[in-house]
Amino acid sequence: MTIKPGMINVKEIIDKSDLNRIEEIANNLYNENQEICVDCLKILTQIGEHKPVLIEKYVYEFLKLVQINNEELNYHALLALNTLVHIKAEDIYDNCAYILDVIETKNEAIEDIGIKIIAILATKSEKYSLALFPYLVSHLRASKNEKFPVFAEYILQAATPENKEMLNGPLKERLEKLDSQGAKRINEVLRKLEEV
Repeated sequence: MTIKPGMINVKEIIDKSDLNRIEEIANNLYNENQEICVDCLKILTQIGEHKPVLIEKYVYEFLKLVQINNEELNYHALLALNTLVHIKAEDIYDNCAYILDVIETKNEAIEDIGIKIIAILATKSEKYSLALFPYLVSHLRASKNEKFPVFAEYILQAATPENKEMLNGPLKERLEKLDSQGAKRINEVLRKLEEV
């Protein structure tokens, strides 16, 4: 069956918790037509944004798509994973090496959503925090000035009383190198960090 996004009523699928329809959509994730794959990912992401439990069984499919050498599929698979990170943290953490690899492609959209997912994962347990927080801070240090504030905001949520000093240093070091908007955002992150 060919999926045509404009013809799919996502709200109706969500309202009815229509698992059969969701499965039809998911069955097209590996369609030879890339546009169909991307459209299916977009639809599943929309469903996940409203009711992630409806797409949670596809977490490994999304993780497989992150590994494919195709930035558009990687990006949309990450968007789908982002809707599941709160309910499938263990599955995503166990496979986060794939996310870390794709972040390093330096595609800004992929990097952005990837760092967001890793930062959320780092909030889910002490084990995840110990493993992921140093990576997040290292990535922040290496980031461009224009991306620094947004990454700092993502990473702030993973700060704990035990690790906040690891974040504090890079924030203060970069502050004077940012434009006024970026500096304002970092000052706000620093203020919130003090309250952690």
